[in-house]
Amino acid sequence: MFVDGSMSEHETHISGHRLNLIGTPSAHSFPIDLMTRSFQLRQTPMHKLKTLLAAFLTCSFTISDAAFAGEAVATATPTPVPIVAPPSDFFLHGYLGETIASKDYHYSHGINNGDLGPYYQTDVILFGNLYKGDGFINSVNLNVFTWYQITSHNEVPGSRNLRHWNEFDVNPQIDITFLKNFDLQVTSLNFLSPNNEFSNISEVEFQITYDDTSCLGPFALHPSFTYQKELVGNGAIESRGSLFEFILTPGIKLIKDGMFPTKVDFPLSVGLGDDRFYGGPTFGYFAATVTPTVGLGFIPKRYGEWDWTGAVSFFSTNDKVAERNRGKNQQFTFTTGIGLSF
Repeated sequence: MFVDGSMSEHETHISGHRLNLIGTPSAHSFPIDLMTRSFQLRQTPMHKLKTLLAAFLTCSFTISDAAFAGEAVATATPTPVPIVAPPSDFFLHGYLGETIASKDYHYSHGINNGDLGPYYQTDVILFGNLYKGDGFINSVNLNVFTWYQITSHNEVPGSRNLRHWNEFDVNPQIDITFLKNFDLQVTSLNFLSPNNEFSNISEVEFQITYDDTSCLGPFALHPSFTYQKELVGNGAIESRGSLFEFILTPGIKLIKDGMFPTKVDFPLSVGLGDDRFYGGPTFGYFAATVTPTVGLGFIPKRYGEWDWTGAVSFFSTNDKVAERNRGKNQQFTFTTGIGLSF
């Protein structure tokens, strides 16, 4: 389900979204806009999909800090550490995830997006393989990320039935692997608020990742660069800004096989922006994260592939961003979660 120390044929991530375990956008992410958490997805036969959905609905959950869109603002999640989907002979595979927040803070690209209180979040991700080959382009995938969030604190008067439904996102993505070790992802980020907590936001994101395992082996850094442009709405300090994000994800494999294969990643991310994204200064934030991931091999394979992931993240921001972050230039976040892939 994960951790083999190298990147797979293609990878994808929730941006803004939102699996935020590393404190970069979510993005991806999500983002763990914490900041992101990393999963490598194995696949079980699709005829078991009904069984997977039943298991997911009854026992899948995650506890994390990944929250998004606070007051009248939403942003794409850090960047996410990518969700990695291995090659498969079948056209379609995916990921299902549940989240319950343990804290009121959520950081997206270093920006605190408000006091959401405890919240419930669901992620549904589908990966579709369109092409595989041995030439310059090795694979082309069409992926779709959907994400919704239920909050306890952000109640909007007058929105009776939807007052707790803070956000709903639909993010299509094209993922292209080329020259074996390079991966390009182009994502349309669309953040909607059913309870009108914030105005709709649309962004476009380009991320390129290099798998340097063949060069550095167990010391690979998996560098990535992300450019994000806001097209509609305000998802940062000011509207229509541009973000430039750099991420390194070194890791160590502690247990390769057995019931509980274990790996620890150490994502490092830096966010830079134009004069609008971070309100003036170029430097926006720095984040360092420790992310252990443990495979849950005791769960029967007929229920899919499961793993547990935790994260401890440290953020340091400029003074302008600190004003949004309740006057704090530095902040620690803590998350934990369980993931299911099929």
